[in-house]
Amino acid sequence: ADLRLGDALGEVLAAHVEIDYRNAVPINADVDVCARVERIDGRKLHASGEIRHNGRVAASATGLYVRIREEPVED
Repeated sequence: ADLRLGDALGEVLAAHVEIDYRNAVPINADVDVCARVERIDGRKLHASGEIRHNGRVAASATGLYVRIREEPVED
């Protein structure tokens, strides 16, 4: 399925993303991607995920995303 974090939770911006690369994946190989929202603190979304190839973790990541405000903020 083609689902982005923003599709499920509205528009978000990445504030911090950390990726650990563990195993190489051949070009054009099929991979399994699993992502989850660990917790929500107001506009902040803490998420994590993995990319697997043939059952082995190829990369894992954590990230902090911030929901975009729908209304402009005045100075």
